[in-house]
Amino acid sequence: MVIDLMVERIWAEARPIVLSWSDEASEIFVIDLPLTQVAPVLDTLSSRLIAPSLLRLDGINLARARALDPHVMQQIIRTSARSTVHCLRGDVGEVGASCYFYLWTDAERQRLEVEMVFWNDVCFPAGRPLARHKWLLGQLLRVAEAVRGDNHQSKCILSREYNAEPRELLSSARVAIW
Repeated sequence: MVIDLMVERIWAEARPIVLSWSDEASEIFVIDLPLTQVAPVLDTLSSRLIAPSLLRLDGINLARARALDPHVMQQIIRTSARSTVHCLRGDVGEVGASCYFYLWTDAERQRLEVEMVFWNDVCFPAGRPLARHKWLLGQLLRVAEAVRGDNHQSKCILSREYNAEPRELLSSARVAIW
């Protein structure tokens, strides 16, 4: 068995987050990316996700999902010059862990935040071997790392569902930060 050092490094903090089966979502935030990273983030999600699609463009929910093709990517990039939110959906890993990706743009601060949301009971179901849970967590962490890219000033935060300012989580003991 291959030991995933990235997972092992945060497992003590991650385990109670992802292995809680109470119909909760968990999230990985990638905060403080430069706004210029919208296109590279879209390229990353397009190449790393299975069947990525757009659900919300410029704060407006779409009547039906649209495949994340070059035309859709250009629409997202164009509307990201102002403060807004977009939402994508795609599967991570061969087990089809469905994730939602919220791209929050802040024109004033010239920042981008990516919020990756997944449901614990679906992605990490009870009864699955621990090695399989760790494998999937590793897949999710690698997507977050790829989204961060070379922006090492940006932080990644794994937390339970959190609907407030994610920077507040930086001082919490109940999250994993890297």
